[in-house]
Amino acid sequence: MENVLNVAKYIIEHERQNKRPLTGMKLQKLLYYAQVYSVILRDEKLFDADFYAWKNGCVAPVVEELHHGYFHIPASFPGESAALQPDSTRVLRLTLRDQARLTAEELSDRNHKELPWHVAYEQAKQLGMVHPNSWKTEMEVNMSENVKRGYKRQGDSVIPVPVPPGVDPLTYSRVLAQLADMNSVEDFVEALAESDLGLLAYITREVPFNAYSKARMIEAVGDHWEDDPDAVRSALISALSDQSSLVQDRAFRGLISFYYDGDPEVRSLIDGKPLETYNPAVRPTVEDLLYHA
Repeated sequence: MENVLNVAKYIIEHERQNKRPLTGMKLQKLLYYAQVYSVILRDEKLFDADFYAWKNGCVAPVVEELHHGYFHIPASFPGESAALQPDSTRVLRLTLRDQARLTAEELSDRNHKELPWHVAYEQAKQLGMVHPNSWKTEMEVNMSENVKRGYKRQGDSVIPVPVPPGVDPLTYSRVLAQLADMNSVEDFVEALAESDLGLLAYITREVPFNAYSKARMIEAVGDHWEDDPDAVRSALISALSDQSSLVQDRAFRGLISFYYDGDPEVRSLIDGKPLETYNPAVRPTVEDLLYHA
């Protein structure tokens, strides 16, 4: 794991080379996204420094105290970028490729729309830790579970999974945590399918989960296809491209009802794809669907 000051120094030097002024706010957001990219792309943190949910987004106080009072980060900021490991610089290059062209304000605005800051700041408000005359809180951002729930991999990049419109971020995070619990996923999935099928379909489509939990969600969504056909169809079709053959199998089983019902989108999808192009583990399900149609 890298020293956070060495990571900060790499970012500072990168921005100087690209002739972009670097403020404290922008440095903080780029550090945050570097940590996010490392967790999502490598399943490990890039550096050992905590982030807190402040008013302007996620901040690492151990770094902030070194640039506090400066508007632009000075070249004399401590750190040795040359000490970074090659794989760490790769993560930083990917992060900066995607994020460094944005302004500090754009990065802060993006950060405010994403799950990890939302959840921590909502918790801080509920605990009375947010004060009108202060932009700091003592609420730590969960950089493991909430990052994994709030972002997903797309090639060699990372994209956010938005909090669904009209859903409280803290409630949403608790739902995701419950779905990730292997001991209670069976009962909770069925209860959520009964109470909020649209939310379950959204989570199934957008949020990465282990194959077992995802397959159970797909199965529950498919069982309720008549309650919200559009949401269910979208979730099932999306699951067809999942890497897990178990998830693909459950998605095809869920689509059987749409196929029998003559749904044009599902019929076009199934009929237009040769059997040999399917995952071998899923072919028996596809053959069964087509044979009985």
